[in-house]
Amino acid sequence: MPIVGLGIAYVGLGSLAAYLVSSNEGASRTVQFTLVVAGGLAIAKYLAAADLETAKKFYRRFAWLNAAVLLHIIIYHLSHGKIVTWKYLLDTKFAFSASVVALFYFEDDIRRRSNGTWYALLICLTGIILLSGERKAYLLVAGIFFLSRASITVKATIVAVSMAGALAFLAAFPNSYVGKQLSGGSEDTSKIPTRAFLTIRSIADHSDEIRTFVNRNADNLFAQHPVFGVGATGYQAWARQRYGVGSVSGGLSMNVHGERHRVPAENGMVGIIIVLSYLAAIGWRAVAHVANHGWLNSPATARAPLYMITMLVTYAYGEAMDTTMLMLILLTGLTAASIHPPSILKRSPKRVKLRPSAVQARA
Repeated sequence: MPIVGLGIAYVGLGSLAAYLVSSNEGASRTVQFTLVVAGGLAIAKYLAAADLETAKKFYRRFAWLNAAVLLHIIIYHLSHGKIVTWKYLLDTKFAFSASVVALFYFEDDIRRRSNGTWYALLICLTGIILLSGERKAYLLVAGIFFLSRASITVKATIVAVSMAGALAFLAAFPNSYVGKQLSGGSEDTSKIPTRAFLTIRSIADHSDEIRTFVNRNADNLFAQHPVFGVGATGYQAWARQRYGVGSVSGGLSMNVHGERHRVPAENGMVGIIIVLSYLAAIGWRAVAHVANHGWLNSPATARAPLYMITMLVTYAYGEAMDTTMLMLILLTGLTAASIHPPSILKRSPKRVKLRPSAVQARA
């Protein structure tokens, strides 16, 4: 199936293309590629063979596990006196985005029991994400809420309440990390000369500055290697060779965060074409699926592929490539591919013109 092939090709670009960097990198990324593809296909095969109730049970267990991770993140940060910016635990940021998708997937089930419970959970999770400082999770909540079953009136009300809450937060914590994000976030770093970034001490602690610096370097590498790029992990290898490893670099060797700049730099035009084709294919399939279930009247479960694509886009917008993202890329495609071809994707049968003699014979 083209979607599955494109998904595996995308995963290969983010892992196997490391052979362009070195044989050692390529060998380690081959193990990563094998684990991701084998794991993704195994999960997809299990869910494809399961009935709806068994599949929902699987998703419920995942949601509860994710909630446990989220609770651990909250307890850890509060116990260390961090009221805002919950980003100091390694590799737990995925839980914020996954929780949003899980909540909206079970929207219908929760609301059948109690509308009040649904809105309480939504407000609670939105507040948690606000305090977390996860910029991509902000975008995800907004995007999925826009795609959800809520009415226009409810959406407008929630947006107004959220804006009021954000203003109140800004008044209480104007100079916090989260406060700067809410205020538009960011200083304009686009006009800062590249050499000026080299003078910033511990630049990795300055989110906007280090991203601008890294993205410029990535764009320059794409200009130098436009067809195939420098290979997966190629930017990291280049940055470490140029600026040093770890604390020696002062943060200058940080990896590219965001597929918008990583794919051109590490995979070139070939990567851009494959990634855009993949996103277009899974997006079209998901939209067609929702259309066949009644557009605005479609159930939350029918919108799940759209929710996953929204998560993929927002997560890939701000995260560095790792095994978690590779698995998300593949599972999103496998989810879209598992949808039975919607009727609007099927061609209507061609009408056959009958000769006069054939018409007379039928009569």
